[in-house]
Amino acid sequence: MAHNESMLKTNEEKWRGKATIVGLSLDDESEGPIKRITEKDWKRVQHYRFKNGWDEENDDLKMFEINGIPFVVLLDKKGKIVFKGHPSECKLEEEINRLID
Repeated sequence: MAHNESMLKTNEEKWRGKATIVGLSLDDESEGPIKRITEKDWKRVQHYRFKNGWDEENDDLKMFEINGIPFVVLLDKKGKIVFKGHPSECKLEEEINRLID
């Protein structure tokens, strides 16, 4: 999350209105993530929590084929998935800039 916040800060002008990073929590409760987000002052990333947390039967997890965390889904301007998987397998900042250009 710190890296996501940093990317958004660094690319704030170029990405404004063109790129959004959404953080999805799989925690069973929201208090822990809210406390962490507040303490770290992560205001640029949009934060949400999957209902029911980590649940193999969760339709949201099935839709993106999430099988572990961290997990990244990168969408192009038309909403097509261009990458999904572990963030170490993708140079996310470079890919976002490529898609914007």
